[in-house]
Amino acid sequence: MIRKPLIIGAATLLAFALVAVGSNANVRATHIVGGAMSMAVDADPTGNTATSLGARDPCVETTAGSDVDVDVTILSIPAGNPMIGFGYSMTYDPAVLSVTASDTSSKLLGSAPSSAAAYFGEELPDTDGGYDGAGLDISANTSSQESGSGVLERLTITVDPGAATGGYALHLIEAAHVNPASLGFDSGLHASAQIAVGVSCGSLPAVEPRPAMNGDVDCSNTVTSVDALKILRNNAGLTVTQIGPEPDACIDVGSNNPHVGDVDCGGSVTSVDALKILRKNAGLPVTYTEPCDDIGA
Repeated sequence: MIRKPLIIGAATLLAFALVAVGSNANVRATHIVGGAMSMAVDADPTGNTATSLGARDPCVETTAGSDVDVDVTILSIPAGNPMIGFGYSMTYDPAVLSVTASDTSSKLLGSAPSSAAAYFGEELPDTDGGYDGAGLDISANTSSQESGSGVLERLTITVDPGAATGGYALHLIEAAHVNPASLGFDSGLHASAQIAVGVSCGSLPAVEPRPAMNGDVDCSNTVTSVDALKILRNNAGLTVTQIGPEPDACIDVGSNNPHVGDVDCGGSVTSVDALKILRKNAGLPVTYTEPCDDIGA
């Protein structure tokens, strides 16, 4: 898949709402210290409440022409770094699926005393293959800040009546909570799900995209001089080819916080990052702005 540089997403809506986040609060699937343990798509909401989660189901079975409800959840927000907002981006196959309803009532963001939760999800129905959800607690009362686990949003997914049998992924490609200082913190894991249309879940392969690797900007599961070249192409405003195995789950170069391609965690993606990939591959020392994952980790 070829994607032009793009720096936008669910948490950008949060940034707009907060009028405070200096850079996009989107995040790649690398844990930022202070983030929740995970954010996930749960294909079966059974057992989930605003402040507790049942076992996560990565797949739900249904038929063409039906509706299914899925939950976007968050696990173990640290009490020392509570949530006043969240943002996420979920991709899906627009030829088969659409997001037709959202339920944000009685969810985690508004569960604490004195909460005043407002939500900024995209207009529904959403049919373009990417849904951005976001919420913000606009209360000034510190007692309204949430921690722990629960449901952020419940989505209704409609399956096209003409859908062929098979599995259709719901990829959670960006996911973060925002703390009282208006800083975005990525979760340690983004867990995707899928809808099995006319087949059993057990017959389908897992849908999780490959774990992010610092410097692997094209999702090839390796960090090479090609990644350095793609950083340079992105900075020049040229297209970048992303590989896969799920190209739609590969986050754009220059997006997110820390930015994809910002291999030294310096706060921006420049030719210096490309040079550092080349130095790492040549066995030469590389300097980082800590805390930062090593290139290739």
